[in-house]
Amino acid sequence: MYKSQILKSVFNGVGLEAHQFLISSLPESKIDPKLEIRHDLGKANELLDKAGWLRGGDGIRAKDGKPLKIKLTAQSETAFKRTAEIVQAQLKAVGMDVEIVIFDSTTVVDQLKKGLHQLAVRHYDWNNADILDWFYSAKNIPYPNSSGWQDEKSQELHDIAMQQSKTPEERVVNFRKYHENLVGNFLFAPIHEPVQNYAFNKTLLDVPEKLRGTQLVQATVVDIKVVG
Repeated sequence: MYKSQILKSVFNGVGLEAHQFLISSLPESKIDPKLEIRHDLGKANELLDKAGWLRGGDGIRAKDGKPLKIKLTAQSETAFKRTAEIVQAQLKAVGMDVEIVIFDSTTVVDQLKKGLHQLAVRHYDWNNADILDWFYSAKNIPYPNSSGWQDEKSQELHDIAMQQSKTPEERVVNFRKYHENLVGNFLFAPIHEPVQNYAFNKTLLDVPEKLRGTQLVQATVVDIKVVG
């Protein structure tokens, strides 16, 4: 999807385009650039054609007489709704008929827990790589691993990163491998990473020249439910 369009239209150009799951200040986010998830309309059309989803006269794809119709769940806040609308238009460009379903935040969580969603615009506020465990560990199905992702190799890399890292440096390496595995399986479409602004009065507050560590941020993604 055109993340630049969402960055400009929804977030007024503030923040960064996201191409993987973790915030860019984390060393675990520095994955192989070839694995980063980027917009490729031609490739999307090619994959759908090969999978047997062919366009009809109305531009919507179908397979075995069944149209490619998908529900996109989003929260009622403006940023979520606007993001969903742009995603809807961009998916229509590849032949998907997308219906946006808007709920309050509590109902969205309830939908995710019950597995009633297909696609969902989601966000997280977290400042370390453990967020991958939260969203994608098999032990967290049906929620917060609402994608339902469970894979032997992924879980092996998860366990190594979470339980067998002996030093901070080893942890970074292990989490990077786990992160690459998840990105490579296209479990989500990363969209936006905001920036943090800090204001202070130097007469009242002494701030180190370089702020240490990562800061709490919100990242926005489209969560894809794995079926089959």
